[in-house]
Amino acid sequence: MSDRMKPTELALVTSLEAGEVLEAIPEATESEKILDSWQSGIYRGAQILDLAPQSWKVHGWLPSDSLIAVYAAPGIGKSFYALTLALEVARGGEWVGTPLEETPVLYVAAERFTVLRDRAEAWSESTENPIPENLLWHGTRPAPQLTNPSHIAALVKLIEAEKVGLVVLDTYAMMTQGVEENSSKDTGVIMESLSQLRAATNGGAVVIVHHAGKDSSKGMRGSSAFLGAVDLTIEIASGGDGQISATVRKSNAGAEPMPEWYKIEQVVLPMLAGELRTSAVLTHTGAPSLGGKTEAAILEMFATSYLSTSASKKELLQDLEEQGHKVSESSLRRYLSSMVKAKKLIQEGNSSRTRYRVSE
Repeated sequence: MSDRMKPTELALVTSLEAGEVLEAIPEATESEKILDSWQSGIYRGAQILDLAPQSWKVHGWLPSDSLIAVYAAPGIGKSFYALTLALEVARGGEWVGTPLEETPVLYVAAERFTVLRDRAEAWSESTENPIPENLLWHGTRPAPQLTNPSHIAALVKLIEAEKVGLVVLDTYAMMTQGVEENSSKDTGVIMESLSQLRAATNGGAVVIVHHAGKDSSKGMRGSSAFLGAVDLTIEIASGGDGQISATVRKSNAGAEPMPEWYKIEQVVLPMLAGELRTSAVLTHTGAPSLGGKTEAAILEMFATSYLSTSASKKELLQDLEEQGHKVSESSLRRYLSSMVKAKKLIQEGNSSRTRYRVSE
């Protein structure tokens, strides 16, 4: 090869009788370099089936390799939900009846760290399980910010070093301070940070605890770009009598499952310095449970006024109101559904003509 060639120069050498002729080949353009880097990610036809299909940690509720948003109005129980999920994943317990593989968890507690501490103690007291050693609590102040590249890089290193498979960010608002929530530009920067955290979990999940908007029926607060970027959203709503429901409102990975129900119950903690201490735990009930007084009142009505006949929801609501029981129409509908499922009542008819009578 001739010494006239530069080390970085691409050339085609043609042998002729008179000697070598060098034909310089121009360097690849930027677009050609990009295309070349894409080759490993381009599939032809059925080659796409060589990829692993969507997998789940908990079918319908916890997809692998995902961003998940858990949201609710203030004070409803979204942090209870996220905390209980984190504890169950870390100990290898179960979620909505599905056994979980014991997995390291990082819980970034950006607010109310002491309250979170007491709830973890209450969970341990109630379930008689020790707080899992592989649940890492991040309570450093100020809280990490999703707009700070150095914070994200540090979190990525922590996730990778500890082999974390579930990250909980509680709350989105406290980790995006100074950000215009309705700005798609700002949200785009944040979603890139969240994607880096998700990738660091190596097929795990990132759960973002977020607030509902002023009108909770319209979903989460902030830019629609946030909703578009997450894989699954779970709305936490109050069901009365200390109950909350969890409902999947968006799922990129499949059909939304039926809502699951939980109850927030008070727990008395061991006394410290002679002071009474209490907290609360989240208990999975599966379906809405009846409040003791309300259940007794409904059964009493069927044992007296409707023993040999049937009653409509409207009639039952009126009777309950006259007896001083404040029950919404939606709550009564859930109560009656639960009683039918328990075979305490029999449902007759459909829609507005639905009536109920006591089981024989």
